[in-house]
Amino acid sequence: MLGLFIKNHAASLANTCILSVLHVYKAASSGIGIKLNHCRDENQHLIVQVRLLVPRSKWMRLVLLPLLTLLGYHRGFRLIRQLNGKPDLIHVHVLTRGGLVALWQKIRESTPYLISEHWSRYLPVNLQYKGLIRRKATRLVLRNASALICVSDTLRRAMNENGLLHKNTFIIPAAVDVNLFKPSNTRANRKYTSLLHVSCFDEKSKNICALIEAFKQALSHRPDLRLIMVGDGPDRHLCERSAADLNFSGEQISFLGLLTPQELAIELQKAGFLIQTSRYETFGIPVIESFASGVPVISTNVGVFAALCDADIGLVIPSSRPDDIARAILTAMDRATEFDRNRMRKIAVEQFSTEAVSRRLLSIYGAVINQQLKP
Repeated sequence: MLGLFIKNHAASLANTCILSVLHVYKAASSGIGIKLNHCRDENQHLIVQVRLLVPRSKWMRLVLLPLLTLLGYHRGFRLIRQLNGKPDLIHVHVLTRGGLVALWQKIRESTPYLISEHWSRYLPVNLQYKGLIRRKATRLVLRNASALICVSDTLRRAMNENGLLHKNTFIIPAAVDVNLFKPSNTRANRKYTSLLHVSCFDEKSKNICALIEAFKQALSHRPDLRLIMVGDGPDRHLCERSAADLNFSGEQISFLGLLTPQELAIELQKAGFLIQTSRYETFGIPVIESFASGVPVISTNVGVFAALCDADIGLVIPSSRPDDIARAILTAMDRATEFDRNRMRKIAVEQFSTEAVSRRLLSIYGAVINQQLKP
C-alpha cells in the first residue's frame, strides 16, 4: 500500500518506456548482508529488490544502515545496467536517501534525475522535516535535480514553506486505472447503504477511531447504514477494539483487510459513499478511485479532495471530530440522489487516468533528456 503512488506512476508508463524499478528496504535480521532479487513483470519491465539485512540492535542499525543502504543502491544500479543498460534518466520517488544516490549517479555518469515527492512530513500538522544534516542533504539533492514533481499543490506549498524551492516544479497527481475503477452497469436496490473506508490504518493521520464513533451516532438515526473498512496497518487492532467496545455487530461494521485492486473496485461499485476522515493527506488515491467508480465522497477537507470537491460530487466534513463526521454522514444520506455521478467519472478520466498522467510525465521526461529543463 505504501508504494501505490509509485506503482501507479510506473503503470502509466508501461507501454511507452523501458522501465527499471529499484526498491531498497531494510529487514530485521540476526545477520548482516544484502540480498538482491529481480524479476520482469508482465510488460517485461525490470524490478530489482534489494533487502538490507540489519541487526535488531539499535546501535548496530545506526552504524551499519547508512553503509548498507549506499552499497545496496550501488549493487542495484549495477544489476540494472547489466540487464537493461544505462538509464536515460532517474526518477526518484520520495526524498532524501534515494535522491543522494541519484545525485551520485549524476556525478559518476552524467545521468539526469528528477524527483517526485509524496510524503506528508512537510505538512505543518505532521512536520518531520527536521535535523540540520537531513535539511542540508535534501536541499543539495533538490538543487541538482532537473525538476520537482509534487502530487498536490498542498504538498508544493508545504515544501516551499520549508525552503524547498525549484524553478521547474510541476503538480502531477497519482494515476488511477479508470478501466478497472468504473461505475457498475446496474445499481441494485439494496436494503442497506454502505460507507466504504479505505486506508493504511494509521490512526495519527487517518483518524479512524473518530469515524467509528461517528458511525455509531449516525447509525442511531439511520439503521440502514453499514460501514465497510478496507486496508491494513499498524493500528488496525486498535480500530477493531474500538468497534468492539461500541458493541457493533459483525453485520453493522466489517473489516475486510487488504484487497486486490480488482476486489476493491467491486466494493466501490457496491458502495453508497466513500468516507475518509483523515487529519492530513498529501493526495488521497481512494478519492479518485471513488470518483472513477461514480461514487460520491464524504471527506475532511484534505489532500486532493480539498482541491476538487463541490456540492455535486461530495461533501466536506468540517472537522475531524466525531460529531461533525456523524452530521456529514446524515446530510450525505439525505442528499444521496443529488450527486452527479457522471461528472465524478469525467473528472477522474480527464485528470487522473493513466493516460492523462503518462502524457504529462513523458513531456517532462523528454524536456529533461533534451536538456530543456536544467537544475
